[in-house]
Order: sequence, then structure tokens, then C-alpha cells
Amino acid sequence: MELVNAFEPLVLALADALHVRGWRMASAESCTGGLIAAACTSVAGSSDWFERGFVTYSNEAKQQMLGVDAGLIARGAGRRRAGQAGGHGVAGVGHRGGAAGAAPAVAGRPRCRACGHGHGRAATAD
Repeated sequence: MELVNAFEPLVLALADALHVRGWRMASAESCTGGLIAAACTSVAGSSDWFERGFVTYSNEAKQQMLGVDAGLIARGAGRRRAGQAGGHGVAGVGHRGGAAGAAPAVAGRPRCRACGHGHGRAATAD
């Protein structure tokens, strides 16, 4: 819970920005494993602006729950394009590891992409 609490100032700023615009959000996460949703729902009143969260760690889940094209997944399940294809809301993606028995994946930093109303913005975690 300490990690989730560390993001509280950012989550509160996000909540304020969503509230001002009358927007709600959803999260679609992969390597972040639900931490975005956990951070959002840990603050009081989040049900006013947080709609739902998806943890789509497996490639099958990305296809079934988010509609990510298998071709994008074949080129790298955690890459930015796959995260962008996940829809509107906030997607936490990254390239952290490969499937068992597969060639080792190149480690990368998690990315967070906010999308909505035809616009998107990506950021890389440091």
C-alpha cells in the first residue's frame, strides 16, 4: 500500500482535472498489474470519477477485453502502439519481460497514456 500512497498527490490532481471537466476514467493496465486502479480507488470520492479498471496482462486478455489487434501484440504486447490501441482512459503499459521459454525481452520503463475524446498523451515513468 505504500507504493499506492506515494501516488496520492498525482491522483488528487487527476481527480480535480476530471471533476472540472465532468469526465470519468477507466484504466487498462498490463505490467502495472492494477496499481493505477489501486492508486485511484484509494482516495475518498473516487467513485465519482473512476469508472473501472482492467488488468490485461496476457495477450489473450488484451485481445478479448481491449480489442487490441493480434498483429500489434505479435510485435510486442507491451509496446506503445498496443497500449494506444487499448481504448480510451488510462493505459499502463511497458515492456518488462517475455513469456516463459521465449527469448528474453528488452526491459523498458512503464508508460502511461491518457486518451479521450480523440486525443492522447503519453508519459514514461522514471
